[in-house]
Amino acid sequence: ALPISGRVMGKEEPEASAVAKRALERDGAMFAPPGRLTRITCNNQTEDNCIYDAPFPTYRLELITGAGDEEAVQVFEAEAILNATGRVANTSSLNLDAAGVACGDDRGIVVTEQLRTANPNIFAAGDCLHHADGFTHAAEWQARVAVRNALLDEGLDAQRLLVPRATYTDPEVASVGQSSAQLRSSGVKFETVVRQAADVDRNRCDGVEEGFASIHVAQDGLILGATVVGPSAGDHISEITLCMQHGLTAADLASTMHPYPTAAEVVRQAAQAYVRSRIFQPSSQELLKAVSEQCNLVASTLTSGKLGVIEINRTKSLNACDPAMAKCISEAAANSNAAALLLASFEAGKPGRAAFCAGGDVKALAAAL
Repeated sequence: ALPISGRVMGKEEPEASAVAKRALERDGAMFAPPGRLTRITCNNQTEDNCIYDAPFPTYRLELITGAGDEEAVQVFEAEAILNATGRVANTSSLNLDAAGVACGDDRGIVVTEQLRTANPNIFAAGDCLHHADGFTHAAEWQARVAVRNALLDEGLDAQRLLVPRATYTDPEVASVGQSSAQLRSSGVKFETVVRQAADVDRNRCDGVEEGFASIHVAQDGLILGATVVGPSAGDHISEITLCMQHGLTAADLASTMHPYPTAAEVVRQAAQAYVRSRIFQPSSQELLKAVSEQCNLVASTLTSGKLGVIEINRTKSLNACDPAMAKCISEAAANSNAAALLLASFEAGKPGRAAFCAGGDVKALAAAL
């Protein structure tokens, strides 16, 4: 493969391009360094071997790489060449000038935000437009807008449509909104949060090792752009597109419950990383310190039924995942031969209890209770 931009899928984030390239290389694809394609010749084409039937002709490609003293010519041979140059609007035979419809320098039809052409009675949508997105789903939505504006005069703005894109490699690569490079060049302040696909439980079960979800978030929490790489990335990007289209924040996405375990959790957990960064930023440390409470070990006893009872001086509800609570538990457990542990907190002489199994026997704990 000869990528013109110097890397695979040059419009995507560099991290996404790297994952896609590694996957293609594992499948046997080879990538040439950036260079200038100077010559293509067909070595053995005859009237009897056309490009559709074996034996196929052999093409020879000459590529100049490097510059100056490091300039070199690399030669590649192949039985077929796919020239991925994109597409342009095919409007030259429509005689649009006679209908008062203007075209741009790419031969695409120029329209207003309501998809109305220079002739107010003619609307256009899809790949025939000037600077068209070139996606089937974009053409479909533009057609909806054009029909409603033309027949119902609803005045819908097609430019408000947010167009996601997906490349169906393995793993898939999907994105929406602006890339990090575009945001930096525009001087926009933003934060990027990332969740690796391999850290999501469903993906662990399915053996997914590569992929990620990255979200660019503005200072007000609105999502500016995102990239998802992994199985069904084209499906997962729709959730982020929905948030962006309707002004939902990263916090809104993070607070939306997802079924467990699902691969879509990679998107929610990426948004959760942003929320977590807001909680633990320096400006929040004093508040966290003010609301934190002391947790002191009062006593640790062992009953005849091998039930360890830990009395803790703590006014808030018990949570064994709390660092201070965990410290007290570990101190008591280190000097206990209990089969199970029972926490007991006391507030103004009113005991409250929460049971949990600390590496012990749940049945033994239930029997002791």
